[in-house]
Amino acid sequence: MLTLMLVAALASQSASKPEIALIEAGVFHGEEFKISEGGRWLAFVETAQSFAWEFREVRIRPAVDECVDGPGRRTAKEVLVKGAAPLFLVRGLDELGSQRVQTVSSTVESFALPGRDVLTLSTSKGTYTLRMHDRRRADNDPPRRSRLTLTAVGVTQILYEWPEGFFDQYCEVLWAGDLDGDGDLDLYMNLSNHYGVMEPTLFLSSHRQPGEIVHKAASFRISGC
Repeated sequence: MLTLMLVAALASQSASKPEIALIEAGVFHGEEFKISEGGRWLAFVETAQSFAWEFREVRIRPAVDECVDGPGRRTAKEVLVKGAAPLFLVRGLDELGSQRVQTVSSTVESFALPGRDVLTLSTSKGTYTLRMHDRRRADNDPPRRSRLTLTAVGVTQILYEWPEGFFDQYCEVLWAGDLDGDGDLDLYMNLSNHYGVMEPTLFLSSHRQPGEIVHKAASFRISGC
């Protein structure tokens, strides 16, 4: 079965920032995989103490897509990285490689939504609240808009919305902390509006726009079989 892992390539919304590409080791549908070259990437890896940045060489090769490929066909793409698989890899953010990382939460510590509707996260600069609003709880509930917000210092930002209400889609905190060394919260989340689709998303405080706490730096939608 095709591995449902992250692959993303999306330009930053700020014209002053370089294009950001984001991938994870794994096998992906070829038509959904837009990155054609490997080379040197900045990897976010788990260490004995926490997480840290390392530069890694990435190789991309054809692979069998077990959902659609017949005999002799290899339409999928496989991302290969030497050593233990990182949580994710980025290109276009090399300056982060010199930053010390502060981890607030990760999937290792079982911090995830929607198992709970509110998460409080604190960095060296302050406290942040992630909140799921109007979560749909049963099949017979009428559709209603759900949204995920982030609040800090009196500012509330909508990070994601589900127009028909959240039921069995994705809303997972994969990692939270300070990725870019500014002391403010950064987030790495898996979000989507369909149970068969994953939309891993990188939010960076250093890329935020006026009125934002964090900015959506990169994301990509990838489906299962």
